[in-house]
Amino acid sequence: MANLRDIVVKTETVTVGDAEFSVGPLTAADILGIYGVHRDAISVVFERNQDGLEESDLFLDVIATFPEIVAEVIARASGDLSEEAISVARRLDVGVQLMALEKIGNLTVESAGGLGNLVALVQRLMAGLGQKTVEAKSHLSASSAASENNAPS
Repeated sequence: MANLRDIVVKTETVTVGDAEFSVGPLTAADILGIYGVHRDAISVVFERNQDGLEESDLFLDVIATFPEIVAEVIARASGDLSEEAISVARRLDVGVQLMALEKIGNLTVESAGGLGNLVALVQRLMAGLGQKTVEAKSHLSASSAASENNAPS
């Protein structure tokens, strides 16, 4: 039986001139982190894609409209979420960003066992996050109301 430390996550190489960097699949933590920060923009992307854009058209739309999401996705997939890495990812030319996103997308779909599995996983994660947000807001509202009721007059 293999040990968890022995497992090697599949990566792909993205070439930038004479340099290169590796990207891997997004993890559940990556997806939740991106969604947590960019929830409104991601909702816009999903609404726009209701008509079923081709994958390359979708990537180009996201690159043009939401460069911060693209930079964070590339940085997360490279394993370096530092501000410096995000800044470098933001400055990559559109061709390199598109190549990186395609590789990240393919690796993420493959690691999830197919697109259907990935979509189902993301939907479960988002539903869970949405429920936690509702519960937290409800708890904060109840705590706030209790504090106001107990405040000295």
